[in-house]
Amino acid sequence: MADAYEATLAGATNGAAAPPDPADVQSRLSLIEGRLSRIEQALAALGSFGSAQAARIAPPPSGALRAEPRAPAPAPAAAPQRSAPGTPFIQGTPAPTSFLSPSSAPKVAKAPPPPTTPAKAPSPAVIRAAAKPFAEQHSVAVLGVRGHGRKHIENFLTLGDCRISYICDVDLTVGEEGAAYVEQLAGYRPKVVQDFRVALDDPSVEAVSIATPHHWHALATIWALQAGKHVYLEKPISHTFSEGESIIAAARKYGRVVQCGTQLRSNTSLRAAGEFIQSGKLGDVKIVHCIVYKPRPPIPSIPVKAPSSVDYDLWCGPASNAPPKRGRFHYSWHWFWEYGNGALGNNGIHRIDAARIGIGLKGFGDSTMSFGGRFGPDDGAETPNTQIALHRFGDTWIVQEVLGMPTPAWKTVSNGIIFYGAGNTIIYHKGGASLCDASGQFISRFDGKQENHYANFVRAMKANEPQSLTGDLFEGHVSSGLCHLGNISYRVGKPSTDAEVDAALDAMEAPAFGHETLARVRAHLTKHKANAPLTLGRTLKTNPETGAIIGDEEAAALTRRVDRPPYVVPAPDRV
Repeated sequence: MADAYEATLAGATNGAAAPPDPADVQSRLSLIEGRLSRIEQALAALGSFGSAQAARIAPPPSGALRAEPRAPAPAPAAAPQRSAPGTPFIQGTPAPTSFLSPSSAPKVAKAPPPPTTPAKAPSPAVIRAAAKPFAEQHSVAVLGVRGHGRKHIENFLTLGDCRISYICDVDLTVGEEGAAYVEQLAGYRPKVVQDFRVALDDPSVEAVSIATPHHWHALATIWALQAGKHVYLEKPISHTFSEGESIIAAARKYGRVVQCGTQLRSNTSLRAAGEFIQSGKLGDVKIVHCIVYKPRPPIPSIPVKAPSSVDYDLWCGPASNAPPKRGRFHYSWHWFWEYGNGALGNNGIHRIDAARIGIGLKGFGDSTMSFGGRFGPDDGAETPNTQIALHRFGDTWIVQEVLGMPTPAWKTVSNGIIFYGAGNTIIYHKGGASLCDASGQFISRFDGKQENHYANFVRAMKANEPQSLTGDLFEGHVSSGLCHLGNISYRVGKPSTDAEVDAALDAMEAPAFGHETLARVRAHLTKHKANAPLTLGRTLKTNPETGAIIGDEEAAALTRRVDRPPYVVPAPDRV
């Protein structure tokens, strides 16, 4: 997903006399950050505004903020049943047929790729004109609205047959801003709650859309399924590998639809390119290169208080509730293992999922190895800002490359995927796939566009047909799991010389491209005067079907976590 909501880190405050209360300052900074990062959207969406006198919803009473895990229960009998009856598809197994029709001819248009334009907020007039009568709208609760959750709001409202009934955010200031945005677009104000379990207790809510920090993805999904709700779940679907297995088990047990936020599965240009590749017209594709060149500012290692509008215990959920030490409360959690998954889990998940779509790759492969480190100005973050992850599938390789300091594009690509064929390549970036020569120069573009992933979810929800999802849950688990495996390899690694990294590449029989990538990374680091050793991760042998790590107990232990009671993600057999 595009991280348009990111802002640069605020500078350190000077030492003035009588400093203000840090919690109040952080709360105000959080509010200012959110408003500044969305000014362009607000300006684009100016138009007719709805009634402004709707009452703001106060936080739920303390008795409603239950801390105990939700006990498994069938869907509430009183809930309106708009979904068609029938036996639900068992998620957790690949769909019975590929989404790529072997009989479909590839669609290649001989025209230059269209210019990219910044995404604009939808027009309130368009949203209101498309809205169906209240009785025909499906009730949706959105969890987490500071960043990408606002895209959830926009996409559901654009459909016309969905109504945002609840905005759920542990930061009430952010929640109120989200409700105001719904009011601006649709003319009504949804309820605002700090604890999303209040929304789960409402039988009128049919679906929950989750855009929380990663450490909440699994538990929020499982609780929603237990309450009989359908779920749209942002990527990665899990914070740890084992959480994905629990989500799959819960989807099976409660018979509800779970759409993964792997939106590129709804991109018809990428789909057409996949048909072209799998028909053999690009020749043998043995290497797919997933590129994330995205400069990130350093994360200061200084204490930060949660804003006064945040329920910090609830924000932490299954994770540690130790005081944060990351300079900025919101968003910077991505770069700490306790809450996030680094660049692989934040951005790489989309690239590796697209790689698998393009070549029709199934399963977890037979081995994974990662190397990299955190380079540049000293900071307090844990996840690497420079990382290479190699995934072996027999004689086919996926190479993920993350560079978090400024660097030129590689073969015209800074954020995308390159499929290397026999002479030519296919490049996916900027929303479309193109046939290119070996140097990345454009030849022709594959017809297609980014379709509304949320519309696909709502159609599947109405019919209760998980098999019609483009973002299949099991495939989301595989792509998330591959990123987890890359991170686990890195986390059990040790500082090593470049010669030792080369030797490890030879030992896993990596292609020459792996060695070339190492040389390119070292040149990148040298340019930034970062000459520290790389961390060389261990090569993890894996079960291709389940992703289980073979023969490495230390690494296998990182596929799961010990959750903080009472926010415990249940094992698959206890969902």
